[in-house]
This record gives sequence, C-alpha cells and structure tokens, in this order.
Amino acid sequence: MPGHSNRARTRLSTSDARLMRRQRLRLALVSTVVLAVIWSLLSVFVYVLLAQATNRAIDARLHLFADQAMEFGEPGRLVSEPGKLIAPEQNRLFAIWRVGTMTPTLLLGSVPTAELLAKLRTLALGINVSQVPVMIQTAHSRYDVLQMTIVNHGVLERIQVLDDVSPEYQLLAQLAGLFFLAGILGIGCTIAGAYFLGSWTLRPIMAARVREQELIADVSHELRTPLSVLQANFEMLLRHTDDDASLHKALRWLTPIYAETKRMRRLVEELLDMAHLDAQAGTLSLQPVDLTELCREIAALYEPVLEDTDVRFIAAIEQDITVLGDPSRLRQLLLILLDNARKYTDRGTLSLGLERRGQHYDLTVADTGRGMEPSLLARVTERFVRGETARTRSSEEDAVQVESADPGNGAPAVERPSTGLGLAIAKRIVDGMHGKLLITSTVGQGTQVTVRLLRHGHGKLR
Repeated sequence: MPGHSNRARTRLSTSDARLMRRQRLRLALVSTVVLAVIWSLLSVFVYVLLAQATNRAIDARLHLFADQAMEFGEPGRLVSEPGKLIAPEQNRLFAIWRVGTMTPTLLLGSVPTAELLAKLRTLALGINVSQVPVMIQTAHSRYDVLQMTIVNHGVLERIQVLDDVSPEYQLLAQLAGLFFLAGILGIGCTIAGAYFLGSWTLRPIMAARVREQELIADVSHELRTPLSVLQANFEMLLRHTDDDASLHKALRWLTPIYAETKRMRRLVEELLDMAHLDAQAGTLSLQPVDLTELCREIAALYEPVLEDTDVRFIAAIEQDITVLGDPSRLRQLLLILLDNARKYTDRGTLSLGLERRGQHYDLTVADTGRGMEPSLLARVTERFVRGETARTRSSEEDAVQVESADPGNGAPAVERPSTGLGLAIAKRIVDGMHGKLLITSTVGQGTQVTVRLLRHGHGKLR
C-alpha cells in the first residue's frame, strides 16, 4: 500500500477566488444591514421607554410641587422685589401670579433668574386655561412648567410650578449619542468581522469546490495515460492494415488496447461507486450481518489465489460475530482491503482477523509488505492517492483471477492496476456503517488496517 508522493492538491481558481471574495462582501453587507436595522429598532425602543419613564417621573414631581404650591396662594403675600429668589422650601421652584390686569403681578415665587421670571410672566399673561404643561428653555437650563389657574377669595391667580429637567434631558441626549456611536462602531466591526469570518462561513462551500476541482484534475490525469495508450496503439494498428500479413502482426496491439479499456471502465465504475456512497453518506441500510461467515467466505476465495505465491495467507476468525452493517458493502470492503494488501506484499504473510473488543468488533487485514511513509499514510484515504506498485499486472498473461470488488457482480474478474480509489471507497463504507477505519504502517515492515464496527444491539461506537 505505499510509497510515492502524489501530486499537490489543487486550489481555488482565480475566478472562483474572486467569486468567494464577492460572496464574502455580500455576507458582510447583509450582516451589516441586518445589524443596523436591529440596533436601530432596539435603540429607538430603549430610548422611547426611557424618555416616557422620565416624562412620567417629571409629571409626577410637577403635580406634587403644584399641590404644595397651592398652600402659598393666599392673596396679599407679595414680594417686595420681583425676580428675587424666594425659597420657602428648598428645591421647589414656583411662581404665583395675580392676573386680571394688563400685567400679571407676582405674589410669591422662588425663581432663580430674571430671564426665567420674564418668561413665566409672559406665560401667565398669554394662556387662559385651567391647567397646562409647558416647557421653557433659558440660556443654561430647561424647565418643565405646570400652570394652573385658580380663584382665591375672588382673586384670579395663576400658580406655576417648575422642575429643572436639564440633567434628565442631558442624560437622554448622551444616551442617544452613545447609541449612535455604538451603532457606528458596531457596523464597522460587523463589516470587518463578517468579511474576515466569511471565509469560515464559506469554508464548506470552498472545500466542496476544491474537491470538485481536485476530482476533475485527478480524473483527467488518470484518463490521460490510458487514452494516450489507446491512441498510440490504434495508430499502430491502422498503419499495419495494408495486407493480411501486416494485419495479423498488428493484432498484438489489441492486447494493450483491451487492457487500457478495462482500466478506464474500472475507473469509471469506482468513480460512480464513490458518488453513490457520497450521496448515501450516513444512510446505508444497516442490518445484522454474520461477519464470521462472510470473512470465512472471502478467506476461502483468497487461499487458492495465494497458493502458488511467496505470500502465506492466515485467517484468524472468531465464531458467532454479528455486526450492524450492509452485507454487500462489507463484502466490497473486505475485497478492497485484501486486494490492496496483496498488491503491495511480494513475500511474507497476509492475514485476515476478526475478534471481539469490548462493545465492538475489530476486523483486521495485515501484511508484511513494504509499508507506507508517514506523509502518504496521512492521505491514503483520499482519492487517487497510491504508492508505487511492486509489480504491475496490467496484462492478461500475468493476471490473477479474483472475485470482483463490485458488490453487484458475483463473477470472477481480472485484477487490474490500482486506480487509487480503493481506500477512499473503503473509508466511505466504514463511515456509512458508523465505524472507524484505523491504519498503521511501518516502512519495510508492513501495514495493518483495522475496521472497528458496532456490535449488533449497540447503537453507538465508543
């Protein structure tokens, strides 16, 4: 099973890379728009809630101040200097006006500035309703004013209570600014993060695209050689058709043509098999399978195959072992593993083992062949990854008759050179049966492939 470095894997083409970059930009823009909308709605919602709560608190304070200010609304309590701060109670701003003349007369008040007093005088003169809330803006402050009109002992008075709401509105303005800055910062971070993390989001698509490109490149590479051989041999055949003698001699070119045709057919069949397994990933039809009987059947097939070779076949199969699996795929799996082991073992032993291991069973195929380099071992279950063969059995004269690895064909077939798809198919079969494929190898000592399968009646491999 072993040894040469395979050609480098392909990468995304320039056009595909540009397409992925554009897709990352689209993801970044979509993420930004979604975040901006969500953040805007959330900010407006929070701001409105806080503003409403603040206004309710201000209104409650104003009405409380109004009730307290009513106690000072007796006639005759005039201030000697209008505009002067009078504070019978700390932190309570109010003004009581006598109206009915051209100019309202201040009876009592606790107004901090002449500017505010002038605005309140204008308010007392111009509004003639029983109760009205008004906002007054001065140079440095903002006040909510509640004005009430009452008749006190036959005298028309207007009571104004004020609340300095500058701190609350400054806080709301700061909150709005904070929401705005946080939104801008969040949008910037989203654009950058979505763009750079877009590669992580698109990783499965990029990986699928790379695998597609790899498959096209690998299949093209694999078909190039047999097609070249076919073309060369057909050309030689056509050049020797002038007479019967030349035609008879040219018939020898048919043998490589036939061999390469079979090789291409096997390649296509294995590619179709892999596509079928990929489509059925994780959905193989699992049922109880007598693995002991299946291993004995395959062992009986391989014993005569290796009889006249320098390779000794050993089978150590435990009794009464039943696993959850697909019978046809298990048969195909065994043939792939044994075929691989035989190809890369010139002399020594090839063994097939089956034994209980706690909650699972281990199916082992081991050989004393050439082994694999660590670099090849790490990639050996990829498509078209294979080592140099010790011997090539490409011609019919050197062919060994073994059962076909095609689960749908029970007739014997001629073994052909490896296509590099065997272990890739084996890996997919094992994954489809929820098992594990373990491969260990040492250069010059051999390779061991262990398939760990579920026991019948156990739903999870540990």
